[in-house]
Amino acid sequence: RRPVLFQFTPGQYAYLRLTALGDRTWHPYSIASNPSSRFLEFYIQVWSGGSTRKSTATWTGKLWSFLQKEGNASLREQSIEFEIMGPVGASIGKMEDHSNGLVIAAGTGVIPVLSMFKQHVRNILRVSPEDHFRHAEENQRARVEYETVLDSRRGCFASRCCQA
Repeated sequence: RRPVLFQFTPGQYAYLRLTALGDRTWHPYSIASNPSSRFLEFYIQVWSGGSTRKSTATWTGKLWSFLQKEGNASLREQSIEFEIMGPVGASIGKMEDHSNGLVIAAGTGVIPVLSMFKQHVRNILRVSPEDHFRHAEENQRARVEYETVLDSRRGCFASRCCQA
């Protein structure tokens, strides 16, 4: 679960620590969850430390082994508490005023973008259809009025003088 006072925006990251691994080191990970979610999501790749097997020499390898052991004891019935420090970093963009977005990301940059799109989809789903279509009708009327004004200004000056 997300701590009550932990507020973040897409693009930020946090430091995680699991003292059950016997390690007091903080590890930075991008936050993948929607900022309004009750839970925090982190996507963590298990590094093998150079070999093809998942090594327990790395923190992620130790974490993987720990979760596998705890998973056998049914993770659903117990909770594993991580310490969290953050959020850290800056937001990657604001999409509140837009219905569409194009983002190009690779590697670790995919995770903050995932968080941003989760927030964006949630915001779009919160828009009521009545409001959306009312604004669409207002925009359509404004466009027709604008085109009417433009049409009245089209043509050459001489042809308008001859019509009068």
